[in-house]
Amino acid sequence: MATLADFDLLREGCQNIRNLPWAKPLNRRAMNLYFNVKRAQEELERLNVEVRRLFTFLIDEHANFWHAIGGTLITDPVLARELQARWLYRDRINEKIAYRLFEMSQLAGFLGVLLYGKRIGCTHHQSLEVPLPSWVHTITRKDRGIDISNDVLPSHGIVGVESDEEADRLVVYFENLA
Repeated sequence: MATLADFDLLREGCQNIRNLPWAKPLNRRAMNLYFNVKRAQEELERLNVEVRRLFTFLIDEHANFWHAIGGTLITDPVLARELQARWLYRDRINEKIAYRLFEMSQLAGFLGVLLYGKRIGCTHHQSLEVPLPSWVHTITRKDRGIDISNDVLPSHGIVGVESDEEADRLVVYFENLA
């Protein structure tokens, strides 16, 4: 880290500012610490807003997949199957995100709310015909201390991949990317 003594302009000016209180290393560290704490408080306020936005996105994404799969099930079953596979994959990811949001909501400094909101410009809203995502029930089971470690991952350990053959092909694909 550079100090004021490293800058010739400051050292050779009309007034030697190295002797001023704010130029002393201990005082500068104290100022940096003060502003870091102040910035952390701003981040906490922002977090209280962003948690609700992210939770709303998770629910909206679930509803969007639900409607898209339902709309293509009869007309294009292949597309519906692909959407369902992607939905299952996203649902497992969203489960982990939602659990982290739940954990954050339990922290002492959290003043936000973990509720579904309404996005501006969104024409659809969470309707009653769309069931809750599976992770809502999983989060409450985790909170009650029930072990769900075997509930999520398949035997080969890759979420969203249904067979060992697919898992092997995926691993080879990623290895060839490098």
